[in-house]
Amino acid sequence: MKKLIVFLIIATCAMNAYSQTAEGLSNKIIIAKELPVAERIKIYVEENITIWQQKGKYESLVEYTKRVNEQTRDAKIKKHTSEALASIAKEEFNKNKGKIVSNYDAESQLFKIDIKGFESIYVPIPRTEAENFGNNLGKFTFSNVKYTFNANNIIVKNANIKNPANGKIYAYDASKPVTFNSVVVDNTFKDVQIDIGSLQTYTALGNVTQSTKKITVGGNSDVDINIPRSAAQNKNIFAVIIGNENYKNEIRVKYAVNDALTFKDYAVKTLGIPEKQVHYIADATFGTMLDEIDWLNNVTKAYGGQAKVIFYYAGHGMPDETSKSAYLLPVDGTSSRSRTAIKVDELY
Repeated sequence: MKKLIVFLIIATCAMNAYSQTAEGLSNKIIIAKELPVAERIKIYVEENITIWQQKGKYESLVEYTKRVNEQTRDAKIKKHTSEALASIAKEEFNKNKGKIVSNYDAESQLFKIDIKGFESIYVPIPRTEAENFGNNLGKFTFSNVKYTFNANNIIVKNANIKNPANGKIYAYDASKPVTFNSVVVDNTFKDVQIDIGSLQTYTALGNVTQSTKKITVGGNSDVDINIPRSAAQNKNIFAVIIGNENYKNEIRVKYAVNDALTFKDYAVKTLGIPEKQVHYIADATFGTMLDEIDWLNNVTKAYGGQAKVIFYYAGHGMPDETSKSAYLLPVDGTSSRSRTAIKVDELY
């Protein structure tokens, strides 16, 4: 019998943002700049569609209905949406490129770029090229750009970003997962003590540079305490996290509760799952585990498939030699009796 960790993700998701590829502009766009992006686009599209769908003075009914129908109207809406989005993106970038805020994660070799009006952009840049790239942030150019948007900001989906200082082009793809860690240095030096006697003895001193790396000594590992925080909000993710450590009929599974509790912190802080949607249970009985599985089942039905589900388990696992099936063992279960455990096939 082994300590078993099961990490099961069942995910179906839908993209809520309206996505378009930038096209050439055919009309001048005049939109109130203080409005959210979605409202600015909507105003532009509505004004153009209103003008377009008016019947021409010398246009016959046959000609009009051929020109204006559901299919042609949808095509026009997409075209004008692309026009507005591309124009607003260009305008926002040119207006704010001198105020770019950036940070660089040297460990992940990743640049975080914040431009007003845009969602954050995370661009992989090698450390050897990072300083050159950072010094020319306001000068780089975009090509082959694909945009989308949410209520308030423009989202760059894909782009080639060129640094004119060295001519290099970096490919950006927002769909690729990245991990960005901001580093905060906690200096713990003692107060500076000056040795007056040594200053009197020597006429000159060399420059001395000191640095320190913060380490933690104790029972917890870095993975337990250095948990990255994310601004993401995943309101359609639901999680059950179980740590079974103190068994009634079997040996104790050391650290199972700690593992589960640590994963709970990652679920809330890093994945951005609302805490009320994370069910954490230490030393779950057979009945409790069934209740939590039923809860996940009801959630997926209620959301009509538009939910992401995480099931995390740390504790004893056991095989059934007869059926060749695997089981998760509740704290009140017995390894010799499979009917007191949760069958993994049934969990899936």
